[in-house]
Amino acid sequence: MAKLKATSVEIGTNTTTTRQQLSAVNGELTYDTTQNILYMYTPVGWVQVAGKDPVVSGGSVTTSGGQTIHTFTTSGTFSIQGGAGITVSYLVVGGGGGGPGVAGGQAGKGGGGAGGIVYRTGLTLNPGSYSATVGGGGSSGVADNYGVASAGTDSYFGPNIAEGGGYGSDPNNSGLGGAGASSGGSAYPAPTVTTCNGTPNPGASGQTTPAPSIGFGHPGGQRGHHGSGGGGGAGSVGQSAAQGGGPEFGGDGGNGLSYSISGTATLYGGGGGGGAGNYSQPRGDGGPGGGGQGGSQPQGRNATDGQANTGGGGGGAGGSHNMSPATGGAGGSGIVIVSYPTP
Repeated sequence: MAKLKATSVEIGTNTTTTRQQLSAVNGELTYDTTQNILYMYTPVGWVQVAGKDPVVSGGSVTTSGGQTIHTFTTSGTFSIQGGAGITVSYLVVGGGGGGPGVAGGQAGKGGGGAGGIVYRTGLTLNPGSYSATVGGGGSSGVADNYGVASAGTDSYFGPNIAEGGGYGSDPNNSGLGGAGASSGGSAYPAPTVTTCNGTPNPGASGQTTPAPSIGFGHPGGQRGHHGSGGGGGAGSVGQSAAQGGGPEFGGDGGNGLSYSISGTATLYGGGGGGGAGNYSQPRGDGGPGGGGQGGSQPQGRNATDGQANTGGGGGGAGGSHNMSPATGGAGGSGIVIVSYPTP
């Protein structure tokens, strides 16, 4: 019940739950202590009369084009305190898979698969705290222990999961690329008809999925003879060695996808390029979206890393006539970006 004072009127208070359960009449006022907002009851229901803007924090905060943008390049918490909920868009990218190295051999190695991507718009988040977990890129294969690489790790925002990319091929798994959001490319001695170890999630350009949702990707490319396939990208499959030009070529990594949530159109989720075989053929290029370059004898047999905070896959090392070792590329770390209209 309202109380008249000398210089003010004390309004009754309710939680959001009890306010919604009131048998109110038009013109009735109440202060919602859950949201810290004053409401009036009208013929269309409760309408906000006054209240403070929420205090939103977490990540690196910028503004662009009327949007406030919170970027997490490392794990943190997105926090909304006070006020009403806000309507957000968000992008979640998993870590890219690593590319294997060569302990000493003629065959190039498959490129690492890209991290998966979840992109959603128009979602209302109520006051509270939301975990933003940024997945790491998979480790590269060094020149010993058969050059084994590892998969990228998953990124999360609330219930949404963007899976890490699969590792590129190595002899310990019969030359099959690892499964992940996008799988790694295959290499000798895998069967040429085999694209990956496991089935990656099917993907589509601009894919949006309901929560809880899992990031999408594509298969890695097939090996040729000693040339290897590129890692799958968020936007397309990895190129096979044959598509790259021949059985000793490295296949290019699959394409990433472009999003402008950061204020600038940016590509994410490129697959790692495959390593070329032992006959001085070209390496596979990294997929647009942070994919690392594969290795080759004429272009440098050590592969390059996926770009940080793009989820790009690492490149696979190139083969050699002289059986000398070479190093693969590490996968690029993921990212979480949240944006909303600037109050």
